[in-house]
Amino acid sequence: MAFSNLSIMLTSVLFGFLSDITGTKIFPVFMAIMFAFMAGCTIILKIGDSRIR
Repeated sequence: MAFSNLSIMLTSVLFGFLSDITGTKIFPVFMAIMFAFMAGCTIILKIGDSRIR
């Protein structure tokens, strides 16, 4: 839960920094990468939870 809150707060800051360098055309790619990263972390956390129980 804390990881998702942290990533939500850092997403806008990271995108702002990247869009200053590359422009706003990177937005769809940036969101796809962030979605894949957050989905991957969720899957890893779910697998870890099932191994503990």
